[in-house]
Amino acid sequence: MRFPRDRRLAEGAVFDALLKSGRRVQAGPVGGRLAPSAMGASAPARLGITVAKRHLKRAVDRNTVKRLIREAFRHHAENVSGSDMLISLRFEPQKLRSRQGRAVVNAALDQLFKAALRKPTPAADEHA
Repeated sequence: MRFPRDRRLAEGAVFDALLKSGRRVQAGPVGGRLAPSAMGASAPARLGITVAKRHLKRAVDRNTVKRLIREAFRHHAENVSGSDMLISLRFEPQKLRSRQGRAVVNAALDQLFKAALRKPTPAADEHA
């Protein structure tokens, strides 16, 4: 099953805007930026993914992380509708190819989406 085009962030300008002004959320080895969608509050949530080669050298590992991120997004997309999200790998998770490593990434993604649902506090915005 392909990830639908209307759910993807593909424009570089949107990536830049999220990096500059998006609310930062972090959980374990993944981090993200979240901002209201320019398409409106009723628009479906859109996702952008970055996984740097410096964190995961092997393409198969980078693709595995991207697949895990997309799957977690599918489960939580309705909860963050009307938002654009950029999710990136902040550091290399240990033993990614093991079930335990994948479980760590999945747990971090669940925490990340729960954090995205929380309303930002003014003090948290000052540190971002």
